[in-house]
Amino acid sequence: MILIKVKNPNILNSVKDYCEQHLLHGIETVIECSAEEVESNIPQDDLCIVVTEGTLFHDHLDEDFLKSIYDLDMCQQIGSGPVYIVNNQGQMTSRYRMSTREFSKSENKMFKFLGYNKKEQAKNLLEFDRLHPRSFYYPLATSKPKQFQRKNYSNYISVANGVESLQRLINVYQDIKTITFYDISITALLFTELLIKSYNGNYRNFVEVFDKAGGRKWTTLDVDSADMYAPLSDPDIMPILEHIRNNCEVNYCIGDITRPGVVKSFSTRPTLVNLSNVFEYSHNFIRREEKSLWYNSLPVNVDVLS
Repeated sequence: MILIKVKNPNILNSVKDYCEQHLLHGIETVIECSAEEVESNIPQDDLCIVVTEGTLFHDHLDEDFLKSIYDLDMCQQIGSGPVYIVNNQGQMTSRYRMSTREFSKSENKMFKFLGYNKKEQAKNLLEFDRLHPRSFYYPLATSKPKQFQRKNYSNYISVANGVESLQRLINVYQDIKTITFYDISITALLFTELLIKSYNGNYRNFVEVFDKAGGRKWTTLDVDSADMYAPLSDPDIMPILEHIRNNCEVNYCIGDITRPGVVKSFSTRPTLVNLSNVFEYSHNFIRREEKSLWYNSLPVNVDVLS
């Protein structure tokens, strides 16, 4: 069996990572290619499933989804569009095989394609009914910024706290070349990515548009307030955003920033890490008594903001 992953040219980085991490399978042969290259990569004597980037499967791909299709050996192709199956190893002789059929309603409900442009992807992801119930995002800072001496940091690793994560670079952004955001909340990653890529002023309107797309139920603003958007003002982040847009490689990764694997990935370059309040956040996975152990495991080239 072969998995062909089709590149989605306009996929948001956070959406791509979230879908990739949820694409659970035990398929050994995986091919990544453009849409134009799919046909040339379909095997002539094997079974393959073609999945376009930005597709969320509710369950395990081969153990649940594929095994639920009762007539897999009787069809040459099942489905079309962003997800379909091609079977060139069917056990039935060709005259008894159907050439193609679309997915049934029940099969279609086992996955969700989020779209080809960022507006579709944001809306469909925010409305996805299987998001973690604590997938909050942060229009306002969750902790006060702390003063620190300027150093020539080239690497920045941070939780996805939107404006707060950017404001913490105010004294050091000029030398930053790579940024990696880690967060257990996909909506926080999505909001931060859209902020970096799309914000050009009028922060209140930016947040309102995000909420109308489906972000409101994930907001940390006071939804019971007479004007929940009143605390929002335009942050002084444009110089930081311009530097990031023109000079930085930015990654958006779903997952806990305190995981040991993240610490092991720190480069030898001068690195600034922004934890915000993760050690006080009850939904992170590290235990509070492990805080000192975490700090002691840091390389000497790493400074931490918390």
